Amino acid sequence: MDLATERIKNHFIRSIGEGSFKSRLGKYKINKIEDYGVEIIYTSGVKKNSTEWLKSYDDFNGAQIVHDNIIMEEGFFIKNIKSKKKRSVQYDLFRDYKENNDFDVNTITGFKKEFLHKFTKINQESMNWFISLYIDAKNNLYGTGASSGKGFEENLSTLIELYTDFYAFKLDLVNKKNLTVDILVSKSPKIKNFNLINVSLREDNTIDYEKLYKLLDNNPFLEISLKQYENNECQITTQYGIKELCDHFIEKDQFCNDLEVIDLIVSELDKMTDGNKVIMSCQNYPKNNIYRFYVYEGFSRIEGIKHVKKTKHYRHELISNGVVVAHFKYGGKQANAFQRGLWVNDLNFFNCIYEGSYENTTEASAFFNEGFKNLLMERVK
Repeated sequence: MDLATERIKNHFIRSIGEGSFKSRLGKYKINKIEDYGVEIIYTSGVKKNSTEWLKSYDDFNGAQIVHDNIIMEEGFFIKNIKSKKKRSVQYDLFRDYKENNDFDVNTITGFKKEFLHKFTKINQESMNWFISLYIDAKNNLYGTGASSGKGFEENLSTLIELYTDFYAFKLDLVNKKNLTVDILVSKSPKIKNFNLINVSLREDNTIDYEKLYKLLDNNPFLEISLKQYENNECQITTQYGIKELCDHFIEKDQFCNDLEVIDLIVSELDKMTDGNKVIMSCQNYPKNNIYRFYVYEGFSRIEGIKHVKKTKHYRHELISNGVVVAHFKYGGKQANAFQRGLWVNDLNFFNCIYEGSYENTTEASAFFNEGFKNLLMERVK
């Protein structure tokens, strides 16, 4: 079963017994789901009371399926999707936000709002100094490779705990598994207990939300995927699966605006911010010493995807309002991280939640080097 068919089948598995669907032949409900396909039963139209098997994406496509009222349940939260085109919960985090809004922080959307709102309220002078120290460490200690990103994850975890009432835990300090999340954030101090986190990992290295939620005494938590880049370059993910989906449906040198294909790809993209997940990027601009924190909001506003041939390779460009806002690199499984994944073209497409300026300093690197020297001298004694 190809990826597109499997995705639609899994969608129906979540939706069985819930909601009504329609096609060009009439309304229907899900009757049965087997390994080889989905059986539907028509509730109106010329085929009323008859059944039909949908066994491939072409079958679904041929029926011109439209999803009307879908209720999805995942972990300990439930969200309603009222529009035909799914929008990431994160897309609405800053829309019509009120300072004294009495939102329910026990829902995942409310918890995201609370955390991000308090992040935006971190003292400006403190944040500026934090970024100044980090940029010093990046330039004079970490370098621009993976160690720079790891250092930023650790530093930001400390910042969150010092300047908000949340606890933060850098995940890969305690395990070597291939997780797509860098930091866990919660109101519960138990989030720093790596044993609880390890026992909450599934075989595919994803977190069992419901299990960890209970282990945290029913406190919600967030998974933060953290990025740090210079200027406007930013990689959202190194995943290659969605790029392969584009390869399957979008012909070479063609612009695709087929709503079914776009919805399929956007739904896969928006899984990166479904539920507890937050993607946050800090961009620094050396020309004027400005930094900005952006929050990735999903791609529900994408109107088309274009296959573009470059000098040596090709890419898939994601377009919104006529502007290329992101693109997939050419690389697959064997390519290095800089040759594959989803890269940002237009950071204005995302939400800037914090902006400030940093100083050129060597205080952090000098402190580290002096401390390192002192440790060596102690051993000589």
